[in-house]
Amino acid sequence: MISRLFLLAALFCTGAAQAQQYQVYRFWSPSVDVLLNEQRQAAGGIWVGGQQWGVRLDADGTKTKFAIPGFFGEVNGFNESGTALITYFGNTQGLGLWYQDGRRTLIPLPASTIITNSGRSLNDSNVVVGGMHTGFGGNAVVRGFRWQDGVMNMLDSGGFARSGASDINNAGEIVGWADNGEGEQGVIWRNGVLQVLNSPSVASRALFVNDQGMVGGYSIDSQGGLHAVVWENGQMIDLGHGWLRAINNNGAAIWSGDRHYLWQDGRSIDLATLIDEQKYLGYQLDDLYDINDQGQISASLRDPLTNDYFGVLLSPFEVTPVPEPHQFMLMLAGLLLLPRRQKRQSPGGQEGQQVPAENQ
Repeated sequence: MISRLFLLAALFCTGAAQAQQYQVYRFWSPSVDVLLNEQRQAAGGIWVGGQQWGVRLDADGTKTKFAIPGFFGEVNGFNESGTALITYFGNTQGLGLWYQDGRRTLIPLPASTIITNSGRSLNDSNVVVGGMHTGFGGNAVVRGFRWQDGVMNMLDSGGFARSGASDINNAGEIVGWADNGEGEQGVIWRNGVLQVLNSPSVASRALFVNDQGMVGGYSIDSQGGLHAVVWENGQMIDLGHGWLRAINNNGAAIWSGDRHYLWQDGRSIDLATLIDEQKYLGYQLDDLYDINDQGQISASLRDPLTNDYFGVLLSPFEVTPVPEPHQFMLMLAGLLLLPRRQKRQSPGGQEGQQVPAENQ
């Protein structure tokens, strides 16, 4: 039995003469929250016994599970050197870096500390940022942190009662949120100083920052509606009702609302209209995870009848696939029996070049 499904899809740019074609590769199954770098690597999660484990997939097909006895974990960040940021769960909670060569560094947390769901990330210098909840009850403190080479520092709160960090770029700029009890505000730390991002909305949160300083996140309107937004040149751009999933260094973004979109050159493209879902043999685009600088998108497909779904990579044809297509590609010749997997929670509930597929 053929153990790997590859599909071919054409993505036609709405209102434009040119068409962009994508190869669709299936990741290990099951797979969730798959992050990409530019080195033909991916890192994400697999479900094992009802628990999520972090996994890295290398260009040669090698799969590395980020396992520590007694703990399970999830991947929260992934950089160009192949280092993954892992949040571990067990009797206690912790953070750790897992390097390409197999070494790992556990990041100690202060006593009575819980990592918040505000997001956490790392840059190519292995600088880690996030948010932590220290203490209990009225003495609890929620603050953003920055960790590098064994040193943990709390970020300047800028006079806000609570704050958290979500992402850091290679210039050291950090984005996140701050709150005084009147609604969260998206913020950016430059040279250690907190600045509030311009937003006409009731509340906002910054989730991503690229190396050019473009910021992505969400805002909340007066009716409680969630909007995917980006900040460029100090101004907030509203992409529409939904949740921003990722941005790349070329200024493209992917976001999900009632549909799934690619935003580039100032406009949003409905991916569901660009991908002929009939060519996916009934599977529908289910979620978006990441986009790298070559425009490759990690996503998931779902069978609306059985709710089976699996991670895929949408890759432009001009990017040389690894391995070569003839090793893995099935040109819509038939169906596979696809293993079922546990549905991950939606973003609202919780918080490289070509990446090869794994032979099952």
